[in-house]
Amino acid sequence: MEDSVIINHDVTVIGNYVDFGANWLIVNSNASIIGDSIFSLHGNLKLYGSMDLKIIAIGDGDSTLVFGEVYGRKYVPGNPINHNYGAIYSDSLILGDTFNNYGTIEVAMFVAGGATYVNHMGSSLSVSLDATLGAVTTNEWGAIMDFGTLVTSENMTNNGDVICDNWTHGQGIVGGTTGRFCINNCFSNVSTIVGTVDICDATSTFCDFNMGTIAVTVTYCAMGACSNLAVADNSEESLSIYPNPVSDELGVTMFSDDSFQITNLKGEVVLKGKSESNQMINVAFLSPGMYFLSSGMMTVKFVKL
Repeated sequence: MEDSVIINHDVTVIGNYVDFGANWLIVNSNASIIGDSIFSLHGNLKLYGSMDLKIIAIGDGDSTLVFGEVYGRKYVPGNPINHNYGAIYSDSLILGDTFNNYGTIEVAMFVAGGATYVNHMGSSLSVSLDATLGAVTTNEWGAIMDFGTLVTSENMTNNGDVICDNWTHGQGIVGGTTGRFCINNCFSNVSTIVGTVDICDATSTFCDFNMGTIAVTVTYCAMGACSNLAVADNSEESLSIYPNPVSDELGVTMFSDDSFQITNLKGEVVLKGKSESNQMINVAFLSPGMYFLSSGMMTVKFVKL
């Protein structure tokens, strides 16, 4: 059990199973841990680089903070505090505790079995196959969830966009004020849906039925067709930044307008100015967290360390 282990280069893990203990395992930018191994971390993680392993299991600590990228067949973050500011690309993501997503998640299988799961504004969760939301779930305004088959078995507040091929709402209360559900095939409700969420079922098939309760305030396709969806994560092709995460100066190589502004997660403007080519923006004064840089119609998110 080490105090802190800092990785500044590429590390290849040898062996089927690695059991590793550290108060903090810190993988810096441009560094990686890779291997066809089961990697069990007992402690806390700060990942600025990347991890690509067969299975990554984390527990016995307080925090798991991802600013870089996670790959592999299975990712199981089990600490009480789990934040994703970067990107998770895995065959399956299994959550056993509270999880906050501020970035991008693209997986085949997803299980949220902890206390809460929050998809924050500007974030995206994409599950190509099956997803089970067994945690109290919040999908904020400006966030997107995209599923193959979705099963909700706990309370859920949706103020963003939820897209799925099939949705079964089995337990708990689903609600929201500005959110919408877009269902391509089968929709079945055996519990309670309230609020002013919008449900748009693209088909009327034999597998659509309601055996629960849907409030009269719920609307159906009132927000337009499901194909008319907002984009959660804007393209960086027209607004390119570096580094991300950033400590002092944020470099911008391409703007899409002659001015810019930076807003926080509350939507408050914390900085604005005139755009210039290859500009360096001083962000050292900002508190740690996620921010949004906007120029014209383009917006890109970044993390301030």
